[in-house]
Amino acid sequence: MRIELEETPQAGAVTLVQTILRVVLGAVSVAHGLGKLEAPATFVAELTALGVAHPDTVAQAVLGLELLTGAALVLGRY
Repeated sequence: MRIELEETPQAGAVTLVQTILRVVLGAVSVAHGLGKLEAPATFVAELTALGVAHPDTVAQAVLGLELLTGAALVLGRY
């Protein structure tokens, strides 16, 4: 979704803030995904303790989503 703003100084500030938030949130998502990539057994154990069905599959899906969506946010594709 893209919001078109008039050419005003406030529009530039809004765009800058949106970019900063997008990059920071994307970087946090990638960092969390990399943490799960370094110790996947820990995350699978947490999911198992929570009673999640098929924790291995869910862990892989969550890891992939965190890395892909985080990278997409950082690159401005989402």
